[in-house]
Amino acid sequence: MKMQEKIKTTVGVAVGIFNNNGELLLKRRKQIPSITKESYYGCWELPLIAVPETKEKKIPYNYLGLVVKREIKKRWGIDIFLDPIPALYPTMFKTPAGDYDLAMITVVEAMIMELPESIEIKWVSPSDLNLLAVKFVPAKMDKGKIIKNGEGLLSGKKRQFHMALKAIKVGSPFPEYRRTANEFLIREQI
Repeated sequence: MKMQEKIKTTVGVAVGIFNNNGELLLKRRKQIPSITKESYYGCWELPLIAVPETKEKKIPYNYLGLVVKREIKKRWGIDIFLDPIPALYPTMFKTPAGDYDLAMITVVEAMIMELPESIEIKWVSPSDLNLLAVKFVPAKMDKGKIIKNGEGLLSGKKRQFHMALKAIKVGSPFPEYRRTANEFLIREQI
């Protein structure tokens, strides 16, 4: 019996961070490149870390968590608490180039003292998230330059929407938000 070849994939981990009102943190996208070849500059998204490949022969069992914690602190100045083996909720798709992309969402506890001025954030309820998803439009580009910023939640009612709803469903301290997120998830299933 021939062994199947393993998938080689990029791995991203998004973090669900909540405020005292049970709302989820989104950040405005400021980078132009994306794995889909479109620009989402100006759209709202979850804080997400691409987990880098390592040349190390051995990695600790909690490598994923260590990378996420370090990068969230480095990029956004947010201290997070992440269980050494966190609950991760995966999504996967194939890029236009044919590569696999695996992104997961996990809920974390965070201490937000002060964010860098360059980071624009928004706190959203499930209903706010739904409105942003409906308003999604990628940025318009001409010859590699942005001529109009993107709007709404990156990916519309697709991947980011489902990941954010899952985070709210499992992590929001408010039962009403958890119920609403679950209702949206059920209604939006593909």
